[in-house]
Amino acid sequence: MQIIEQLSAMRSHGGAALTTGLSDEHIRRFAELDPRLVQAVSEAHEAWQGLLQSEAELLALDEVEQLRQIQAGYVNFYADDAVNPYVALAARGPWIITLKGAVVHDNGGYGMLG
Repeated sequence: MQIIEQLSAMRSHGGAALTTGLSDEHIRRFAELDPRLVQAVSEAHEAWQGLLQSEAELLALDEVEQLRQIQAGYVNFYADDAVNPYVALAARGPWIITLKGAVVHDNGGYGMLG
């Protein structure tokens, strides 16, 4: 399965996404330059397929509700506007793949990504 097909399957499932991420054109271009992007998408898609079996109700929700449910009960020390507006499913280097199939490039932070 090609990288865009994997992301499309994730994007088309369930409720609305909040995070759009990079365009497919940019994803294709960067996938040719950085194998970590391809690896991150592959890992995210594989994890997503597993979640289809174990967390089908969660995957059916829109992204805002997914965030609310996943973070329920957490003590968050950041202001609301500083919390990432997505659920990260896989990451390699600067590439983050969200539960809704968005590709986010993040070079900042603490260097804790896959």
